[in-house]
Amino acid sequence: MRVFQTVWHDVRTGNNLDVYITFVLAVLVAVLGIFGVADSTVVSSAVLATLALLSVNILASRWTDRELENAISNLKRSTDSVSDMFETEYDRYELRHLVRSAKQVFFWGFSFTTTIPTLNEYIQEGLLDGLEVRFLLTKPSGAAAKMATFGTSRQNEDDFNMSIESSLIRLSRIANTNAPGKLEVRIVDYFPPYRIIAIDPHLPNGRMIIRIASPTRYRDGAPVLQLTKANDEKWFEFFAQQFEFIWKNAESIQEAQITPKMPVS
Repeated sequence: MRVFQTVWHDVRTGNNLDVYITFVLAVLVAVLGIFGVADSTVVSSAVLATLALLSVNILASRWTDRELENAISNLKRSTDSVSDMFETEYDRYELRHLVRSAKQVFFWGFSFTTTIPTLNEYIQEGLLDGLEVRFLLTKPSGAAAKMATFGTSRQNEDDFNMSIESSLIRLSRIANTNAPGKLEVRIVDYFPPYRIIAIDPHLPNGRMIIRIASPTRYRDGAPVLQLTKANDEKWFEFFAQQFEFIWKNAESIQEAQITPKMPVS
């Protein structure tokens, strides 16, 4: 009884129709041949038709198997190594245009001394269109600043603190522009485990660039991970929540609170 139910289900849904047609055709030809109703020409034609249906069915199965093998192979290649997840750089030219067309942009890192001058013009233009920008930087002369310069000869602690102060002054100047958008800056005495640039993190088309923090300079650069909210929602939300938590516990900053130790262009 279950066999007939399965057959009837296949016929209604259009599954395995070529097999059933082949079976019915083969039985019909056999019966006609036994009773002498069909001549040799009809039988030969029916046999050829049956063989054609079988060939199509076999070929379709091979195509399906090949597609499945390719899919499995691609899946294995994509998960064989963590290196496939990371890059050593991101497209800074693309970042400019992403910032310019965004509604919200969040930054979290040490000082962004090269990023801020690069995006200065695009942030100002975005603010004129209502862009919301948040910068979360390391607090100058704090424990995190000491940790950031630990074990490295690239930059001493005084220079590191001045780079943060310079960035804070630059951001204060941008924030003072008369624009409908909003630029907020906060500082926190916490060593950021990664640098985050988030583009529209609360929208479905959100994107995120994450650079892992490194106390020393590596020859190929620190690893960079790029996420989209559409394809990586779980981990995208994880990093977004980390930013929001630190942001809520950070200190707001005003230009009057910063006394630069070096001229800021």
